[in-house]
Amino acid sequence: MNRVFIAVVFAVGVGAWVYGKFQKSNGGLTQRSLIGAAVAGVIAFILFITLASTLLNRIA
Repeated sequence: MNRVFIAVVFAVGVGAWVYGKFQKSNGGLTQRSLIGAAVAGVIAFILFITLASTLLNRIA
């Protein structure tokens, strides 16, 4: 599979998990939960792409 596709799926999963945690912890404030989930998803995407590119370039 393409690295970008896998990174997007991973980032969406992280974002959904963070959204759920934030919804429980802040009393259901949707806007704050969405912002936190988006930030976490972007960070997870960048980290996953960086790690995948580094590891796959060392293997090949």
